[in-house]
Amino acid sequence: AVETPDANVARIVAVPWMNTDYPFQAGARPRYECWAPDPPYFYEPCFDWLDAWVTAAHAAGLWVVLAARGVLAAGGDDAHPQANVVRNEATRAQFFAMWRHVAARYAAFDGIAAYEILSEIRDKSASHAMVRTLYEGGCAAVAAVDAPTPCMVGSAPYYKLWSFSEESLLQDGNRNVIYTFDYFDPTTFARSPVDPDKRLIGRYDSNGSFLYPCRDLYQGWATVMCPQGPDRLLPFGRDWHRRNLEEVWSLAQRHAVPLHVNQWQVSHGITAEQGRYAYIADLMEIARGLDIGWTWWTFLGGGYAGEPWKYGASNIIFKCEAGAACPDGTAGREYSLPGEASVAVHVVADEPVLEAFESVDAFGVSGAGEAPLPPAVAPPLARQPTPPPRTPLPSTRL
Repeated sequence: AVETPDANVARIVAVPWMNTDYPFQAGARPRYECWAPDPPYFYEPCFDWLDAWVTAAHAAGLWVVLAARGVLAAGGDDAHPQANVVRNEATRAQFFAMWRHVAARYAAFDGIAAYEILSEIRDKSASHAMVRTLYEGGCAAVAAVDAPTPCMVGSAPYYKLWSFSEESLLQDGNRNVIYTFDYFDPTTFARSPVDPDKRLIGRYDSNGSFLYPCRDLYQGWATVMCPQGPDRLLPFGRDWHRRNLEEVWSLAQRHAVPLHVNQWQVSHGITAEQGRYAYIADLMEIARGLDIGWTWWTFLGGGYAGEPWKYGASNIIFKCEAGAACPDGTAGREYSLPGEASVAVHVVADEPVLEAFESVDAFGVSGAGEAPLPPAVAPPLARQPTPPPRTPLPSTRL
């Protein structure tokens, strides 16, 4: 039986496929775009950074969830309907061929925890049946070349927990599946918009001392999540998280399927006084008690430029630019990836977050195209597990 990934998992969102411009002009390929027009519909040089990142994560003792991301492929732009793999059968066949090719490369590598078929389907009108068709085909594609490794799929749109239901479960008999969802909730707290007028949720404590309208706690989902009315005041604390997670956990228990929180964060814009670290510790404690795995979203953007920890960011390590002054005035350490300029990295960690991670003996990290730090510059994290058996990756085929 497949189990939820254990501690120390890196989710590497590094298979961008029909992600930005499609079709792009000759000689104008976006920097991170792996679609190719001919079989197996994968741009081979993408393996340069994929291999580097997978190997770096593995060397640090991390299992890898390898995720595909495609804004256009996931139906995020109505101007490119031919790229939408949920609706376009021909493009979907290319997508499955790509996954067979990528999974075949890593099939002999023991550090892959799961293949995440397509992150965050963005087609808001796609039916459950359409989403299942995509995910069932994608899981079959990777299983054809790497049967022991699970696939990972989630609810649509955008992996929202509130849309996860029995209809989200695959119906083709495949049991080697991990089900996933995002938890950026409440959005205006966890993601902390810079605009103060958009910060509808301002304080958290474990006991739920602060009350907020249901419509603000479940922004955009009040018709589904607020049966007693959108204006009803609800306490925002540990029990709020517990109710949210226990509902999906109960569904998973009925069907004996594992769960994984795909991405979650509380950005640096939320201070300790406003409840940032209490929220983090509470959610992890509840997830662990329910045996739900998770990966932290290491988002680097948002907020005010030039600050060590940007307002809307959730990174736990600060990375200086090459030659730039680091937060405490010390120099960063140099490292580089294939084809990349050398980058100075200063190992400044968000210590309270790491302490919270360590308090529940778990650590996961998620990245959006950012390379995991090589072991020489990785920060001292919570205790490392025994690394998975290591099988060398094949050489890059150009």
